[in-house]
Parts: sequence; C-alpha cells; structure tokens
Amino acid sequence: MMTSQISDPAESTESARRQTPETEVAIKVETYADWHFSKRIRIWVSARLLALVTRLLLASYRYRVVGMEHRRAAERLSPSGSFCLAVWHEHLFASTLAHAWQPFSPLASPSADGAVVSYVMRRLGLTTIRGSSSRGGSDARRLLIEHTQRGMFTALTVDGPRGPRREVKAGAIDIARKTGVAILPAISTSANPWV
Repeated sequence: MMTSQISDPAESTESARRQTPETEVAIKVETYADWHFSKRIRIWVSARLLALVTRLLLASYRYRVVGMEHRRAAERLSPSGSFCLAVWHEHLFASTLAHAWQPFSPLASPSADGAVVSYVMRRLGLTTIRGSSSRGGSDARRLLIEHTQRGMFTALTVDGPRGPRREVKAGAIDIARKTGVAILPAISTSANPWV
C-alpha cells in the first residue's frame, strides 16, 4: 500500500508508508526505491532544478485576478469551503503557481515525472495527489474527494493528460457530484509572454 503523496523524489517506500492512514491508497506510485542509481540522480537533480526555475518564474509573475467573486461564491456553496478548479492542460502551470501556499491539492502522475512535479509542488506549499486516468484513477478520485471534503480545493485538467485538447472529460463533474462542491473554471493568460 503506497501513499498518494511523495514529499521528495528521494523519499523511500517505507517512509511513504508511514503517512497518516486517511491518505493511504493502493496506487502504484514510483518512488526512489524503484529506480536504479542513475535514474535516482537524474530525478534528484531534475526536481531541484525545476523547483528553482519554478520559484524564479513565480517571482517574475504578476497576477491580476479577474472574477474573484466567483471563487468566493464557490467557497460559500460548500460547507467545507472548497471547490474543484477546472483548467485546460495548457493553463496548468501558471494556474498552479497562482495558487501557491493555498490549501490546494492538484493531481500529479504516479510516474517518475510525477515525483518531480510533486517535489516542486511541495516547495510551493501544495499537497499533490498521485494518480491519473490510466494508472490509479479510482484511488486518485477517492483521494480527490477526501481532500475536497476536508476543505482543500482540488484541481483537474479537464481535457485529461492524453487529450484531445480542450475536450472536457468527466473527472471534475464526478468530483463535484460526489462532494457537492462547485466547479470553478480557470485560465491563465499572459499579457507579455516571453517564453
């Protein structure tokens, strides 16, 4: 039994098992113990470099939030004060950074790439849920529901990891139906893109 959260790509399988019981699931999450030495080094370096680049980008971003009244209304609709953020895959990065250090649980892949993403998200004060539509989907959905009911707001890319682009899948609708929270669509655009 593995946990949905890997706080560091170098975290061992055993320490992952010592998490609180309410976060334990049967998702097969790739961990440091599953990788050969060279992959461990690549993941370790990649996670730290991406965390540094992400923090630098975040420091350079200036957000102007439009429609904050919709978020407040969504929070009032749920007794736990949470909602399900729905974003297109292409808006995920900037939308996630906009919610740094908030009670936010985005979904991350159970793969090695997901371990890197989880590390970066943890450095931004976020709690990732590990799973995807193809690997550990039902367990990840259950965790999304639990986190939402505990007052965390969750985020899903509604067009899924495999597309087709901008075609809505049922994940966010399912979470909202089972928890009674509102779905809050969000996008992030840039006024002066340089990347």
